[in-house]
Amino acid sequence: MVVIKKVMNKIKYITFRIKSSVLVMTLALHIAPLSKPLMNLIKHITPSFAYVSKFTVASAALMGGYDTVSGASTEITSPSTAKGKVGENFVYRITTAPRSARVFMASPLPDGLKMGTGSLKSYITGKPTAPGVTNVRLTASKPGYGTVYKNISIVIEASGVPPEINSLKPDSITIYEKQNASFSVQASGTPPLTYQWMLNGIELLGENASSISLKNVNEAQAGQYSVKIENPFGNLTSGNYLLNVKLLAPAPKFTSISKSNGLINLKLDTVRGRIYKIESTESLVKSKWSIVRTIIGKGVNEVIQINDLSSNQKYFRIILAD
Repeated sequence: MVVIKKVMNKIKYITFRIKSSVLVMTLALHIAPLSKPLMNLIKHITPSFAYVSKFTVASAALMGGYDTVSGASTEITSPSTAKGKVGENFVYRITTAPRSARVFMASPLPDGLKMGTGSLKSYITGKPTAPGVTNVRLTASKPGYGTVYKNISIVIEASGVPPEINSLKPDSITIYEKQNASFSVQASGTPPLTYQWMLNGIELLGENASSISLKNVNEAQAGQYSVKIENPFGNLTSGNYLLNVKLLAPAPKFTSISKSNGLINLKLDTVRGRIYKIESTESLVKSKWSIVRTIIGKGVNEVIQINDLSSNQKYFRIILAD
């Protein structure tokens, strides 16, 4: 230890102590600022000692702005959450502000990731090998300036393609009851794909294939069909595809025909939802049938009234049109 009692009028004492190859300088000033007497002092010591003294003074001025332990404001500013996918390139940069760090560490890291080196020393890079969430402790420092820390989460998601519908056939079906019907879908995406068919938005138990086959269909099975497709990376639901089921109907016939007050009254039994066309002609020899009425059956015995004041003779027939 070297003690200089008085070098200049404005300095009471200066103590230099060398310990573990680190120079610690303590200056106690009487009145004047530090800069001028210190520079005058440096002129009287060796060049190498002067260089270390200058560096130490500069370090002391900057350290308070970096070391958070001493109440500084410098901190790690990179995001608190980083996301990636298995097998895909992952890049995360550790940043600090307002001053930059020189040494960076992160631990623990997900499998497949590591700290970069050289110009990439502030980066976490690699290709993750497994999905999951890892809580990582970041460390950033600069020799002689202190260390700052931050906890982040690295979220690795499974890598794959969500399902996509390529086609669904047919768009719609119209059949008679007791017939068969089917819909099928072609979809792409990362396997495995799962399927769930629905009728009017309600899931159909056991219908979990890429196609649905309906046997001996009844009217209750009519409606809008759709399919939901899922895999580990997403899901989607198709649009609606219509199945129209027509009730079976016997050959139509009039149960009675009468005329009163210029109106012809035609009675017939109908089946609900079926389409009937009533046609007429004035001659069966040279018949020229024309449609006089089209009705949709109500499932009851119906009376159709036709205004006919101009002819003395007319023939009628009824056709099941659908």
